[in-house]
Amino acid sequence: MNDVLGISGLESVYEDELRGKDGVETITRNSDGVIVDTKLTTVPEPGHTVQLTIDSNFQRAVDKALAENIDMINRVYNTGTMKAAAGAVVVLDVKDGSVLAASNYPSYDQNLYAANYSEYSSDPSLPLFNRALQGLYTPGSTFKPAVAVAALDSGLINQYSTVYCNGVYNYFKDYHPRCTRHGHSGNIDVVTAIKWSCNIFFYDVGRRLTSDVYDAYAYKLGLGQRTGVEVSEAVGRLTTKSDSNYTASLDVQAAIGQGNTVVSPIQLATYAATLANNGTRYRTHFVKAILDTNTGEVLSETKPEVMDVIEGTGNTFELVRQGMRQVPSTISGKISSYPVPIACKTGTPQRSETYAPGKHYLNAMMVAYLPADDPQIAIGISIEYGGYGARTGDLVVDIANAYFALKDGSLAQQAEAEKEAEQAQQEDQAQTTEPSTGRCRPDHRQCRSPACTDDTRRRHRCAGNGSRRGSPACRAGRAAARRRHRAEPRCHCAGELKTGDKTDTGKGTAAGF
Repeated sequence: MNDVLGISGLESVYEDELRGKDGVETITRNSDGVIVDTKLTTVPEPGHTVQLTIDSNFQRAVDKALAENIDMINRVYNTGTMKAAAGAVVVLDVKDGSVLAASNYPSYDQNLYAANYSEYSSDPSLPLFNRALQGLYTPGSTFKPAVAVAALDSGLINQYSTVYCNGVYNYFKDYHPRCTRHGHSGNIDVVTAIKWSCNIFFYDVGRRLTSDVYDAYAYKLGLGQRTGVEVSEAVGRLTTKSDSNYTASLDVQAAIGQGNTVVSPIQLATYAATLANNGTRYRTHFVKAILDTNTGEVLSETKPEVMDVIEGTGNTFELVRQGMRQVPSTISGKISSYPVPIACKTGTPQRSETYAPGKHYLNAMMVAYLPADDPQIAIGISIEYGGYGARTGDLVVDIANAYFALKDGSLAQQAEAEKEAEQAQQEDQAQTTEPSTGRCRPDHRQCRSPACTDDTRRRHRCAGNGSRRGSPACRAGRAAARRRHRAEPRCHCAGELKTGDKTDTGKGTAAGF
């Protein structure tokens, strides 16, 4: 009667594991109704613990990086009325398909979900919408590596095949799609076509392949179908000849990731991981293991599961990965000089809305994996109204930095320091401004008692470097001082007796999806 049920997401999927079993207590009464005996006839059993593949610190770092990238796009590029207001990022472990982070922007505070549900649900920016799994976006040029794999593996082209790019594709009499010729012109091979995102190359190769062929490869790579995650996800679709609006020219548009094709960010990350794995696609998943709640014993563990394989003839994936590795050199910003080699492909698909005749708003898309030589993580990114996909290059680097910090342990330390600094700032704001007759003792630096006044705090300086007390370094220093302060049983501050607080050094994990 008082049970809590998981009604959505992973809590719903794993309800049987999480629930446990009720106990039974047998009560015996005499003829007068008086209880004469009670026995626990069935011992209650706690539910199991569902351990996720997501690291809470890494998730927060990716959340922050996504929000900062959207803010940068709006400050630097989208200076008009239309702003980049939403996006999603998914990061996978290339080796087994586990989800390391799945970020949505905007998002919401899960602790306030019940209290603020009406506000969240009526927000036009849709913070409750899980764009990472449910959002469907035209992939744009991120689709081109799939077409390259199809063309190479089917034998339509090889590493020496070229297509002449003069900026206009003139195969059709009444339809002449264009290419920006950014960084390239003339005879273009597949590696150069991926590097510079040559539309003419993929128009021609896509037309000769037809959507029947390159769609088959795209499906095997993870696009337009379920990734295998334990929760609900949007399937999306690819452009096919059975589409009601199909024409021969639609094949060339779909070959550059336009047409009717729509995919999700988690599909993009799965696709990037499959390219990194030379055609082996693992089932994407959120759950790492089921644990015994009492002992922590691993009861079951999610093993890597191969969902599909493209064998690849000759140097198919080597050439595609070679082209993707050269893409960062064409992007301005941190990604072009990052010390760890990154392989990526940008996408700049058109939205249906226009801001001038023939001028469409654009989404910013990106697929990436790194390190390029020995891939560990794969990334799928979508930013609505973000403009050119290259604008997400710094976001890829920020995610890479967070990942390597996760691996060497510094991310957890950084998260703890930020938490302490935030706590220090909140405590400072909670201080009163009542007059004081004394100061904190020097060995305690700063006390949280009301006797420590603003006047006292203004005279406070960080020890050793002379930083003003408002700086992050100072706040972190004072947080450490408070920890020492609380560890002592008592503190005499300005004549006031204060019992030291206990600090909670336990670690917890964030809830996932």
